[in-house]
Amino acid sequence: MDKSKLVKCEIITGYNNCVKCSKSPAEKSSHRFTKFAICDWLWNNGLNFGTEVVFINGARADIVIYEWGLIIEVLNTESYDMFVKKSYPFPALPIYCKENPLLIRDILDDLKCTNGEGADYYIKKQGERNV
Repeated sequence: MDKSKLVKCEIITGYNNCVKCSKSPAEKSSHRFTKFAICDWLWNNGLNFGTEVVFINGARADIVIYEWGLIIEVLNTESYDMFVKKSYPFPALPIYCKENPLLIRDILDDLKCTNGEGADYYIKKQGERNV
């Protein structure tokens, strides 16, 4: 199911199909590289996405995959506990900025097979890493 219309109704602003990076010291090169690697995969697989998206409820997300209704948050300076406390309007998958790029690609390849519906498995798996 294409969830893009539903997702876009919740968004105030974002940068569509491009990578927006900050010069803020909080956004390290590993964070930018991980965002770029994810967006590059999305671009090459024909998926529409937004970066640095701000939602109506004030939440911010690194990446939103419109067709899947899925948020990807690249964790760098924030902890998993801080990530969990955010109130995203859609399922959010945390990806660690120092994660192996091949593992990230495998996760995205797997999610593509289910049109993003398998995200709950990876969200839970990432949470278990922090127990």
